[in-house]
Amino acid sequence: MLSKAYTLEKNKAGNISIEDAIKRIDIVKEISSYIELKRSGSNYLGKCPFHDDSTPSLSVSEQKQIWKCFGCGKGGDVVKFVSLYENITYMEALSKLAIKYNLPINIKNEEKNNKIYEVMSLVSDFYHEELTKSPKAMQYLQKREINPKTVEAYGIGYSPNHYKVVEFLQNTSEYYLELYKSTQNLHQSSKSIRDIFEGRLVIPIRNTSSNVVGFGGRILYEDKSAIKYLNSPDSSIFKKSQLLFGIDIALPYIKEKEEVILVEGYFDVIRLYQIGVRNVVAPLGTAFTQEHAKILSKYAKTSYIMFDNDNAGKNASLRAAKHLIAKGIKVFYVEIKDAKDPDEFGMKFGKDGVLELLKVSKNIIDLNIESKNIDIALELASYLKEPEDIFQYTQKLLGIGLPKHVIDQYVGKKSFVENKDQTDSSCEKIPMKDRILLKALKECNIDINPLDIEWLDKNSIIIAEKIKYQQELSDEELKLLESVNLPKDALEKYLSKTIKEQSVVTKDELMNIKNTLSRKSYVKKYHFSHGKI
Repeated sequence: MLSKAYTLEKNKAGNISIEDAIKRIDIVKEISSYIELKRSGSNYLGKCPFHDDSTPSLSVSEQKQIWKCFGCGKGGDVVKFVSLYENITYMEALSKLAIKYNLPINIKNEEKNNKIYEVMSLVSDFYHEELTKSPKAMQYLQKREINPKTVEAYGIGYSPNHYKVVEFLQNTSEYYLELYKSTQNLHQSSKSIRDIFEGRLVIPIRNTSSNVVGFGGRILYEDKSAIKYLNSPDSSIFKKSQLLFGIDIALPYIKEKEEVILVEGYFDVIRLYQIGVRNVVAPLGTAFTQEHAKILSKYAKTSYIMFDNDNAGKNASLRAAKHLIAKGIKVFYVEIKDAKDPDEFGMKFGKDGVLELLKVSKNIIDLNIESKNIDIALELASYLKEPEDIFQYTQKLLGIGLPKHVIDQYVGKKSFVENKDQTDSSCEKIPMKDRILLKALKECNIDINPLDIEWLDKNSIIIAEKIKYQQELSDEELKLLESVNLPKDALEKYLSKTIKEQSVVTKDELMNIKNTLSRKSYVKKYHFSHGKI
């Protein structure tokens, strides 16, 4: 497990790329601080520290800014040498060198975020334990017919008062208390620190990596003057517009079916899970956003909107549908009958009832065409992006007598403007052979040290380390992996072949880098590596 985790921030004015940063480091001087180097022609030779080396086998090219050992086959740039020598990750080595040489490269330390996740997990466990001590909270769940297995699956808890979680954290670690304060889940005044969820049922909210990032609190009594649900405020780890409740549990089922059911509230998700419908998520008491649609578009091709059976729910369905359609997801509208919401419907009719509703649901654009809501149908169709969908709905609208010039004004003509960084993406520059390897590392259960793969791009090493140590990948990095469409067996063969090829130093490999050595030194090292001298 890594002691620290690092990521590169987006390039900002004055910052330089990894490649430019490495060029500013004197590779000979840096490696000389670890091993003794002696000049040999235009290069430098030294004893390799990565294997038992009695005769100098490691060559350093000052001109090309690379090193290579002809005994064990290891090689790379100066960052890789420091990483291997000190047994730290590539990013940790890069961070160390950036500080040492005062390089303007923006490296963000994620250790604090990892610690916050630890604190959030502790607080979640604390609330969960407090639940069993509260007859009132347990009675509330029993009344709603939420069984113990479901309570355990979602880690549902209870906050007994305003101070107990504060005392718990103080007794655990003052540092943890300070970190938890940064999440804004405690209200601070000059006189006291109060838990904002006091007296509420507490539901942990997790991200796609199953880290607890926030909480939702529900009052245990019906009071129209009180706020029924209270979510964690936005913080460094909690952004309501980018989170979906239940995504951690639902994700495997969404991936399997390539379908997602979208509901409005916590207990809608929890109820459907309990009756056996598992590919269900909900926005966090806010409008469904473009960011939500972007998350789901990575895993689902079809969505079922199953919002509450009232005018507000129907209007929210239309707004959500636009975002989903714009991301290429087909949208079906699920009309709930004989119940006010999915929670009540699931409790009344069970899994079979829900599955039947999904079965008879209609594509939301088709539904509005059939209902003669042409303005709404055109508005929804304006967000279509796939050529076949645009053609299909153009034909359907022509079929009901709509003039072609009107159809052409709307269908496929709209999109949501995304907030994109204007700087070049380092991920876009990663070659395809690296992408295949990264996808193989992610999908296959084969352990390999990224630093052992000599030809791996610098940016690829960083992503590979995140995969190896199970750190969360960015949207850009996930998109990079999705660009590789190969079956798992092909990925496993590619990975196995890569490992095998790294285990020997071949004649071809040596010939490819002969320019890094003088001809005399090159011949000597080739014969040495093949046991001929």
